[in-house]
Amino acid sequence: MIFALKEAMAGSGFKLAQLLVWVKNQAVIGRRDYLAKHELIAYGWHGAHCFFKSKDASVLYCPKPNASPLHPTTKPASLIRRLILNSSKVYDTVYDPFGGSGTTLIACEQTKRKCLTIEIDSSYCKTITERYKKLTRRYK
Repeated sequence: MIFALKEAMAGSGFKLAQLLVWVKNQAVIGRRDYLAKHELIAYGWHGAHCFFKSKDASVLYCPKPNASPLHPTTKPASLIRRLILNSSKVYDTVYDPFGGSGTTLIACEQTKRKCLTIEIDSSYCKTITERYKKLTRRYK
């Protein structure tokens, strides 16, 4: 799966530079032999690369959000904000090809970045739209 992602990114002009590991505070029940207590995060860029000094390592520890009715694998906004601040400037565009519940879009709004996100599931597209509307009404 990772190799297909790397190939697709390269074919679109992106560089998949590294896989980061998000370690959760608790394992997630699943249908695998080993319970997952982590998720991989694909880190890369399109065009010029910039990275700001960070003390983060490739293994990131951040508590998993409580179960959410929005999406089965909702990411913590604090983790995504941290990654965005490490590797982009204000008004840069951040790309997320797996929109999910819209956490990257929310984190971009909070850090003054533009976000280009895609989600294949129409119900999650609605979730993303509703979360964004709710957030931006609060700010404006």
